[in-house]
Amino acid sequence: MILDELKNECRGSYLGTLSELIQPIKDKYDIPLRVGLKGLLNHLVVDTTETAQKVDQFLTEKSLYMDTLILSKVPESPDQIVLRSMRQKVGKHGTLLIDVVQFSHQDPKLQNAVKYLCGEKAVVDNLDAAISLGRKGVQSVTHDGTQFKNGLITGGYYAEGKKLGPAKLDQTISTLLKSVRDITVSSTNLRKDIEKEEENMRSLKEA
Repeated sequence: MILDELKNECRGSYLGTLSELIQPIKDKYDIPLRVGLKGLLNHLVVDTTETAQKVDQFLTEKSLYMDTLILSKVPESPDQIVLRSMRQKVGKHGTLLIDVVQFSHQDPKLQNAVKYLCGEKAVVDNLDAAISLGRKGVQSVTHDGTQFKNGLITGGYYAEGKKLGPAKLDQTISTLLKSVRDITVSSTNLRKDIEKEEENMRSLKEA
């Protein structure tokens, strides 16, 4: 697989995709976690800018592009005092998003990054709880993936049989690579056809 090859190329400095490195503490939190971190879960997690450049070069050679999350560039996450205050703000209405996360890779910088990305987002059981927290300026997501942010409600999210992890991403990458190969073959064939037509035109002019 492409991502396994990348891990061998950048052993110890490329950790994996974010979806590979974190999991919900219970299955019921899978959808809220994916929705709460939507757009970030397929990021490739690396330790430094230098590693990010190596990853970018590796992907470029394979005609691919993927976003990276550089752990050394992520600001400091809320400390325990701030987290305690955030939990009190959420209170009985729900649970902080960061509190439903478990890590498959123990790395202080990774944990800092996920805490920072989760921010004050909370997981709630229903929209009434989401509205109550919204009045306090807290973003929230229900178990079916309905989001409440800045007074706006985004519809529920449904994804049967799709859980956090690298398998789906690897499948997507393989599909993209196949598409690139198909386009390359088509381009080569088209170029040959054009050269053949040009040769025919030259022959007609010389006749």
